[in-house]
Amino acid sequence: MSLKQLLIKHRDQFGPILPEDQQFGRAIIIDCSQPLQPNLKRFQDYELEIGRYAEQRVIYDDYQQDEKNYRNIHLGIDLGVPEYTSVFTPFEATVHSFADNNQPGDYGPTIILQHVLDNHIFYTLYGHLSRQSLKSLRTGSVIKKGQLFATIGSENENGGWPSHLHFQVIHEITDDCPGNYPGICSKQELAYYLEQCPNPNILLNLPALKDE
Repeated sequence: MSLKQLLIKHRDQFGPILPEDQQFGRAIIIDCSQPLQPNLKRFQDYELEIGRYAEQRVIYDDYQQDEKNYRNIHLGIDLGVPEYTSVFTPFEATVHSFADNNQPGDYGPTIILQHVLDNHIFYTLYGHLSRQSLKSLRTGSVIKKGQLFATIGSENENGGWPSHLHFQVIHEITDDCPGNYPGICSKQELAYYLEQCPNPNILLNLPALKDE
């Protein structure tokens, strides 16, 4: 059974990762395949901004260093919410690793949780958090389903992005780069990473993406 099939089988067991009024409230989808314009009225008429899974994006163009392996396809779902919004674990977990990936355009503070479901191990990644989120973490610590374990970071600590959560599901992960895992990939790598990182909306159940 693939990770995608396993998650679909148990999708009713996963809890929200944001406050329910935000995760399931009024939402808009941000088209990151086009250049983004500053929005000075964020969250005035909606509670959530959504950045799509498997979207080819132009917003990564400024951070490309390898023209032969041009990475611009998004492997998670972005959840735009105000800074310091609470983040909860959707399923019982242990802390796999964490790091402050503090280069411009990177994740900023990042936490990876390990989960076990039907004796299968999988991981969830949370990027663009607040630095405060990392202070009391310990590798191997147990986090119960629905437990608050992090908050969303501000732009000056999250890699330079408008406040949001990058949420990603991962099948297998190595220990050679703790607190980090590719959040974007190239076209050449896409088939591999779509298998490794299935659509996070299986866990999130966002109404705005129910037909995707």
